[in-house]
Amino acid sequence: MKTYYHFHELPEDYQARFKAGFDLNNLQNFYPAANHYGTTLFTLIALGIPAVLVIVLSLLALFQPMANPPKSTTDWLIFVGIAIFILLILAGIAWWIIRLFQSFRLKAQIKKTRKEQGISHYGLLLDKDLVYRPITTDKQILVLPRASVRRVKMASERVEGSTRKYLQLIYFDEDQQQEYFIEMGRYDLDSKYTQGKSLSRIVEDWG
Repeated sequence: MKTYYHFHELPEDYQARFKAGFDLNNLQNFYPAANHYGTTLFTLIALGIPAVLVIVLSLLALFQPMANPPKSTTDWLIFVGIAIFILLILAGIAWWIIRLFQSFRLKAQIKKTRKEQGISHYGLLLDKDLVYRPITTDKQILVLPRASVRRVKMASERVEGSTRKYLQLIYFDEDQQQEYFIEMGRYDLDSKYTQGKSLSRIVEDWG
């Protein structure tokens, strides 16, 4: 059973509702996702800007040997090998910066839309399906039929000597005829609009 969808793969009704947005003053069966704008801005300033400086300084350092180029073929091969290695690392850093900046732009736009228009386009919709559209540029949308949702439970695992606790959403896969779970800890809802209820209580009350 397919559980994750791109936006254009959603039923037209859900696409239309998410595009139109949900009224923050009359949410009913919708819960906005938490918008961690401040955290993303801090990361962009604290890590993104230094990362850009690292890229610039590294590229300048790579061009310095051109003033006194290697003499032998072996030296050239060593230089080219080191240069390729460094460029691959810099490309990875650049890709991370681009994704971080895209995430910041998205969250800034969401913050502006909520403030000026009073609507939200991202979050948890509980209808005939459970639909969660995350605030992110790369994650797909979770969709589970209401009849397939079984329960929500707290789980834990040992990670590097400590215990990590998280929520599991248990659902029944009709195709495989068995239960599976999705980790719900990353589905962060804006506490301003949950009336004090936890994510597990919200899903259980709906199911």
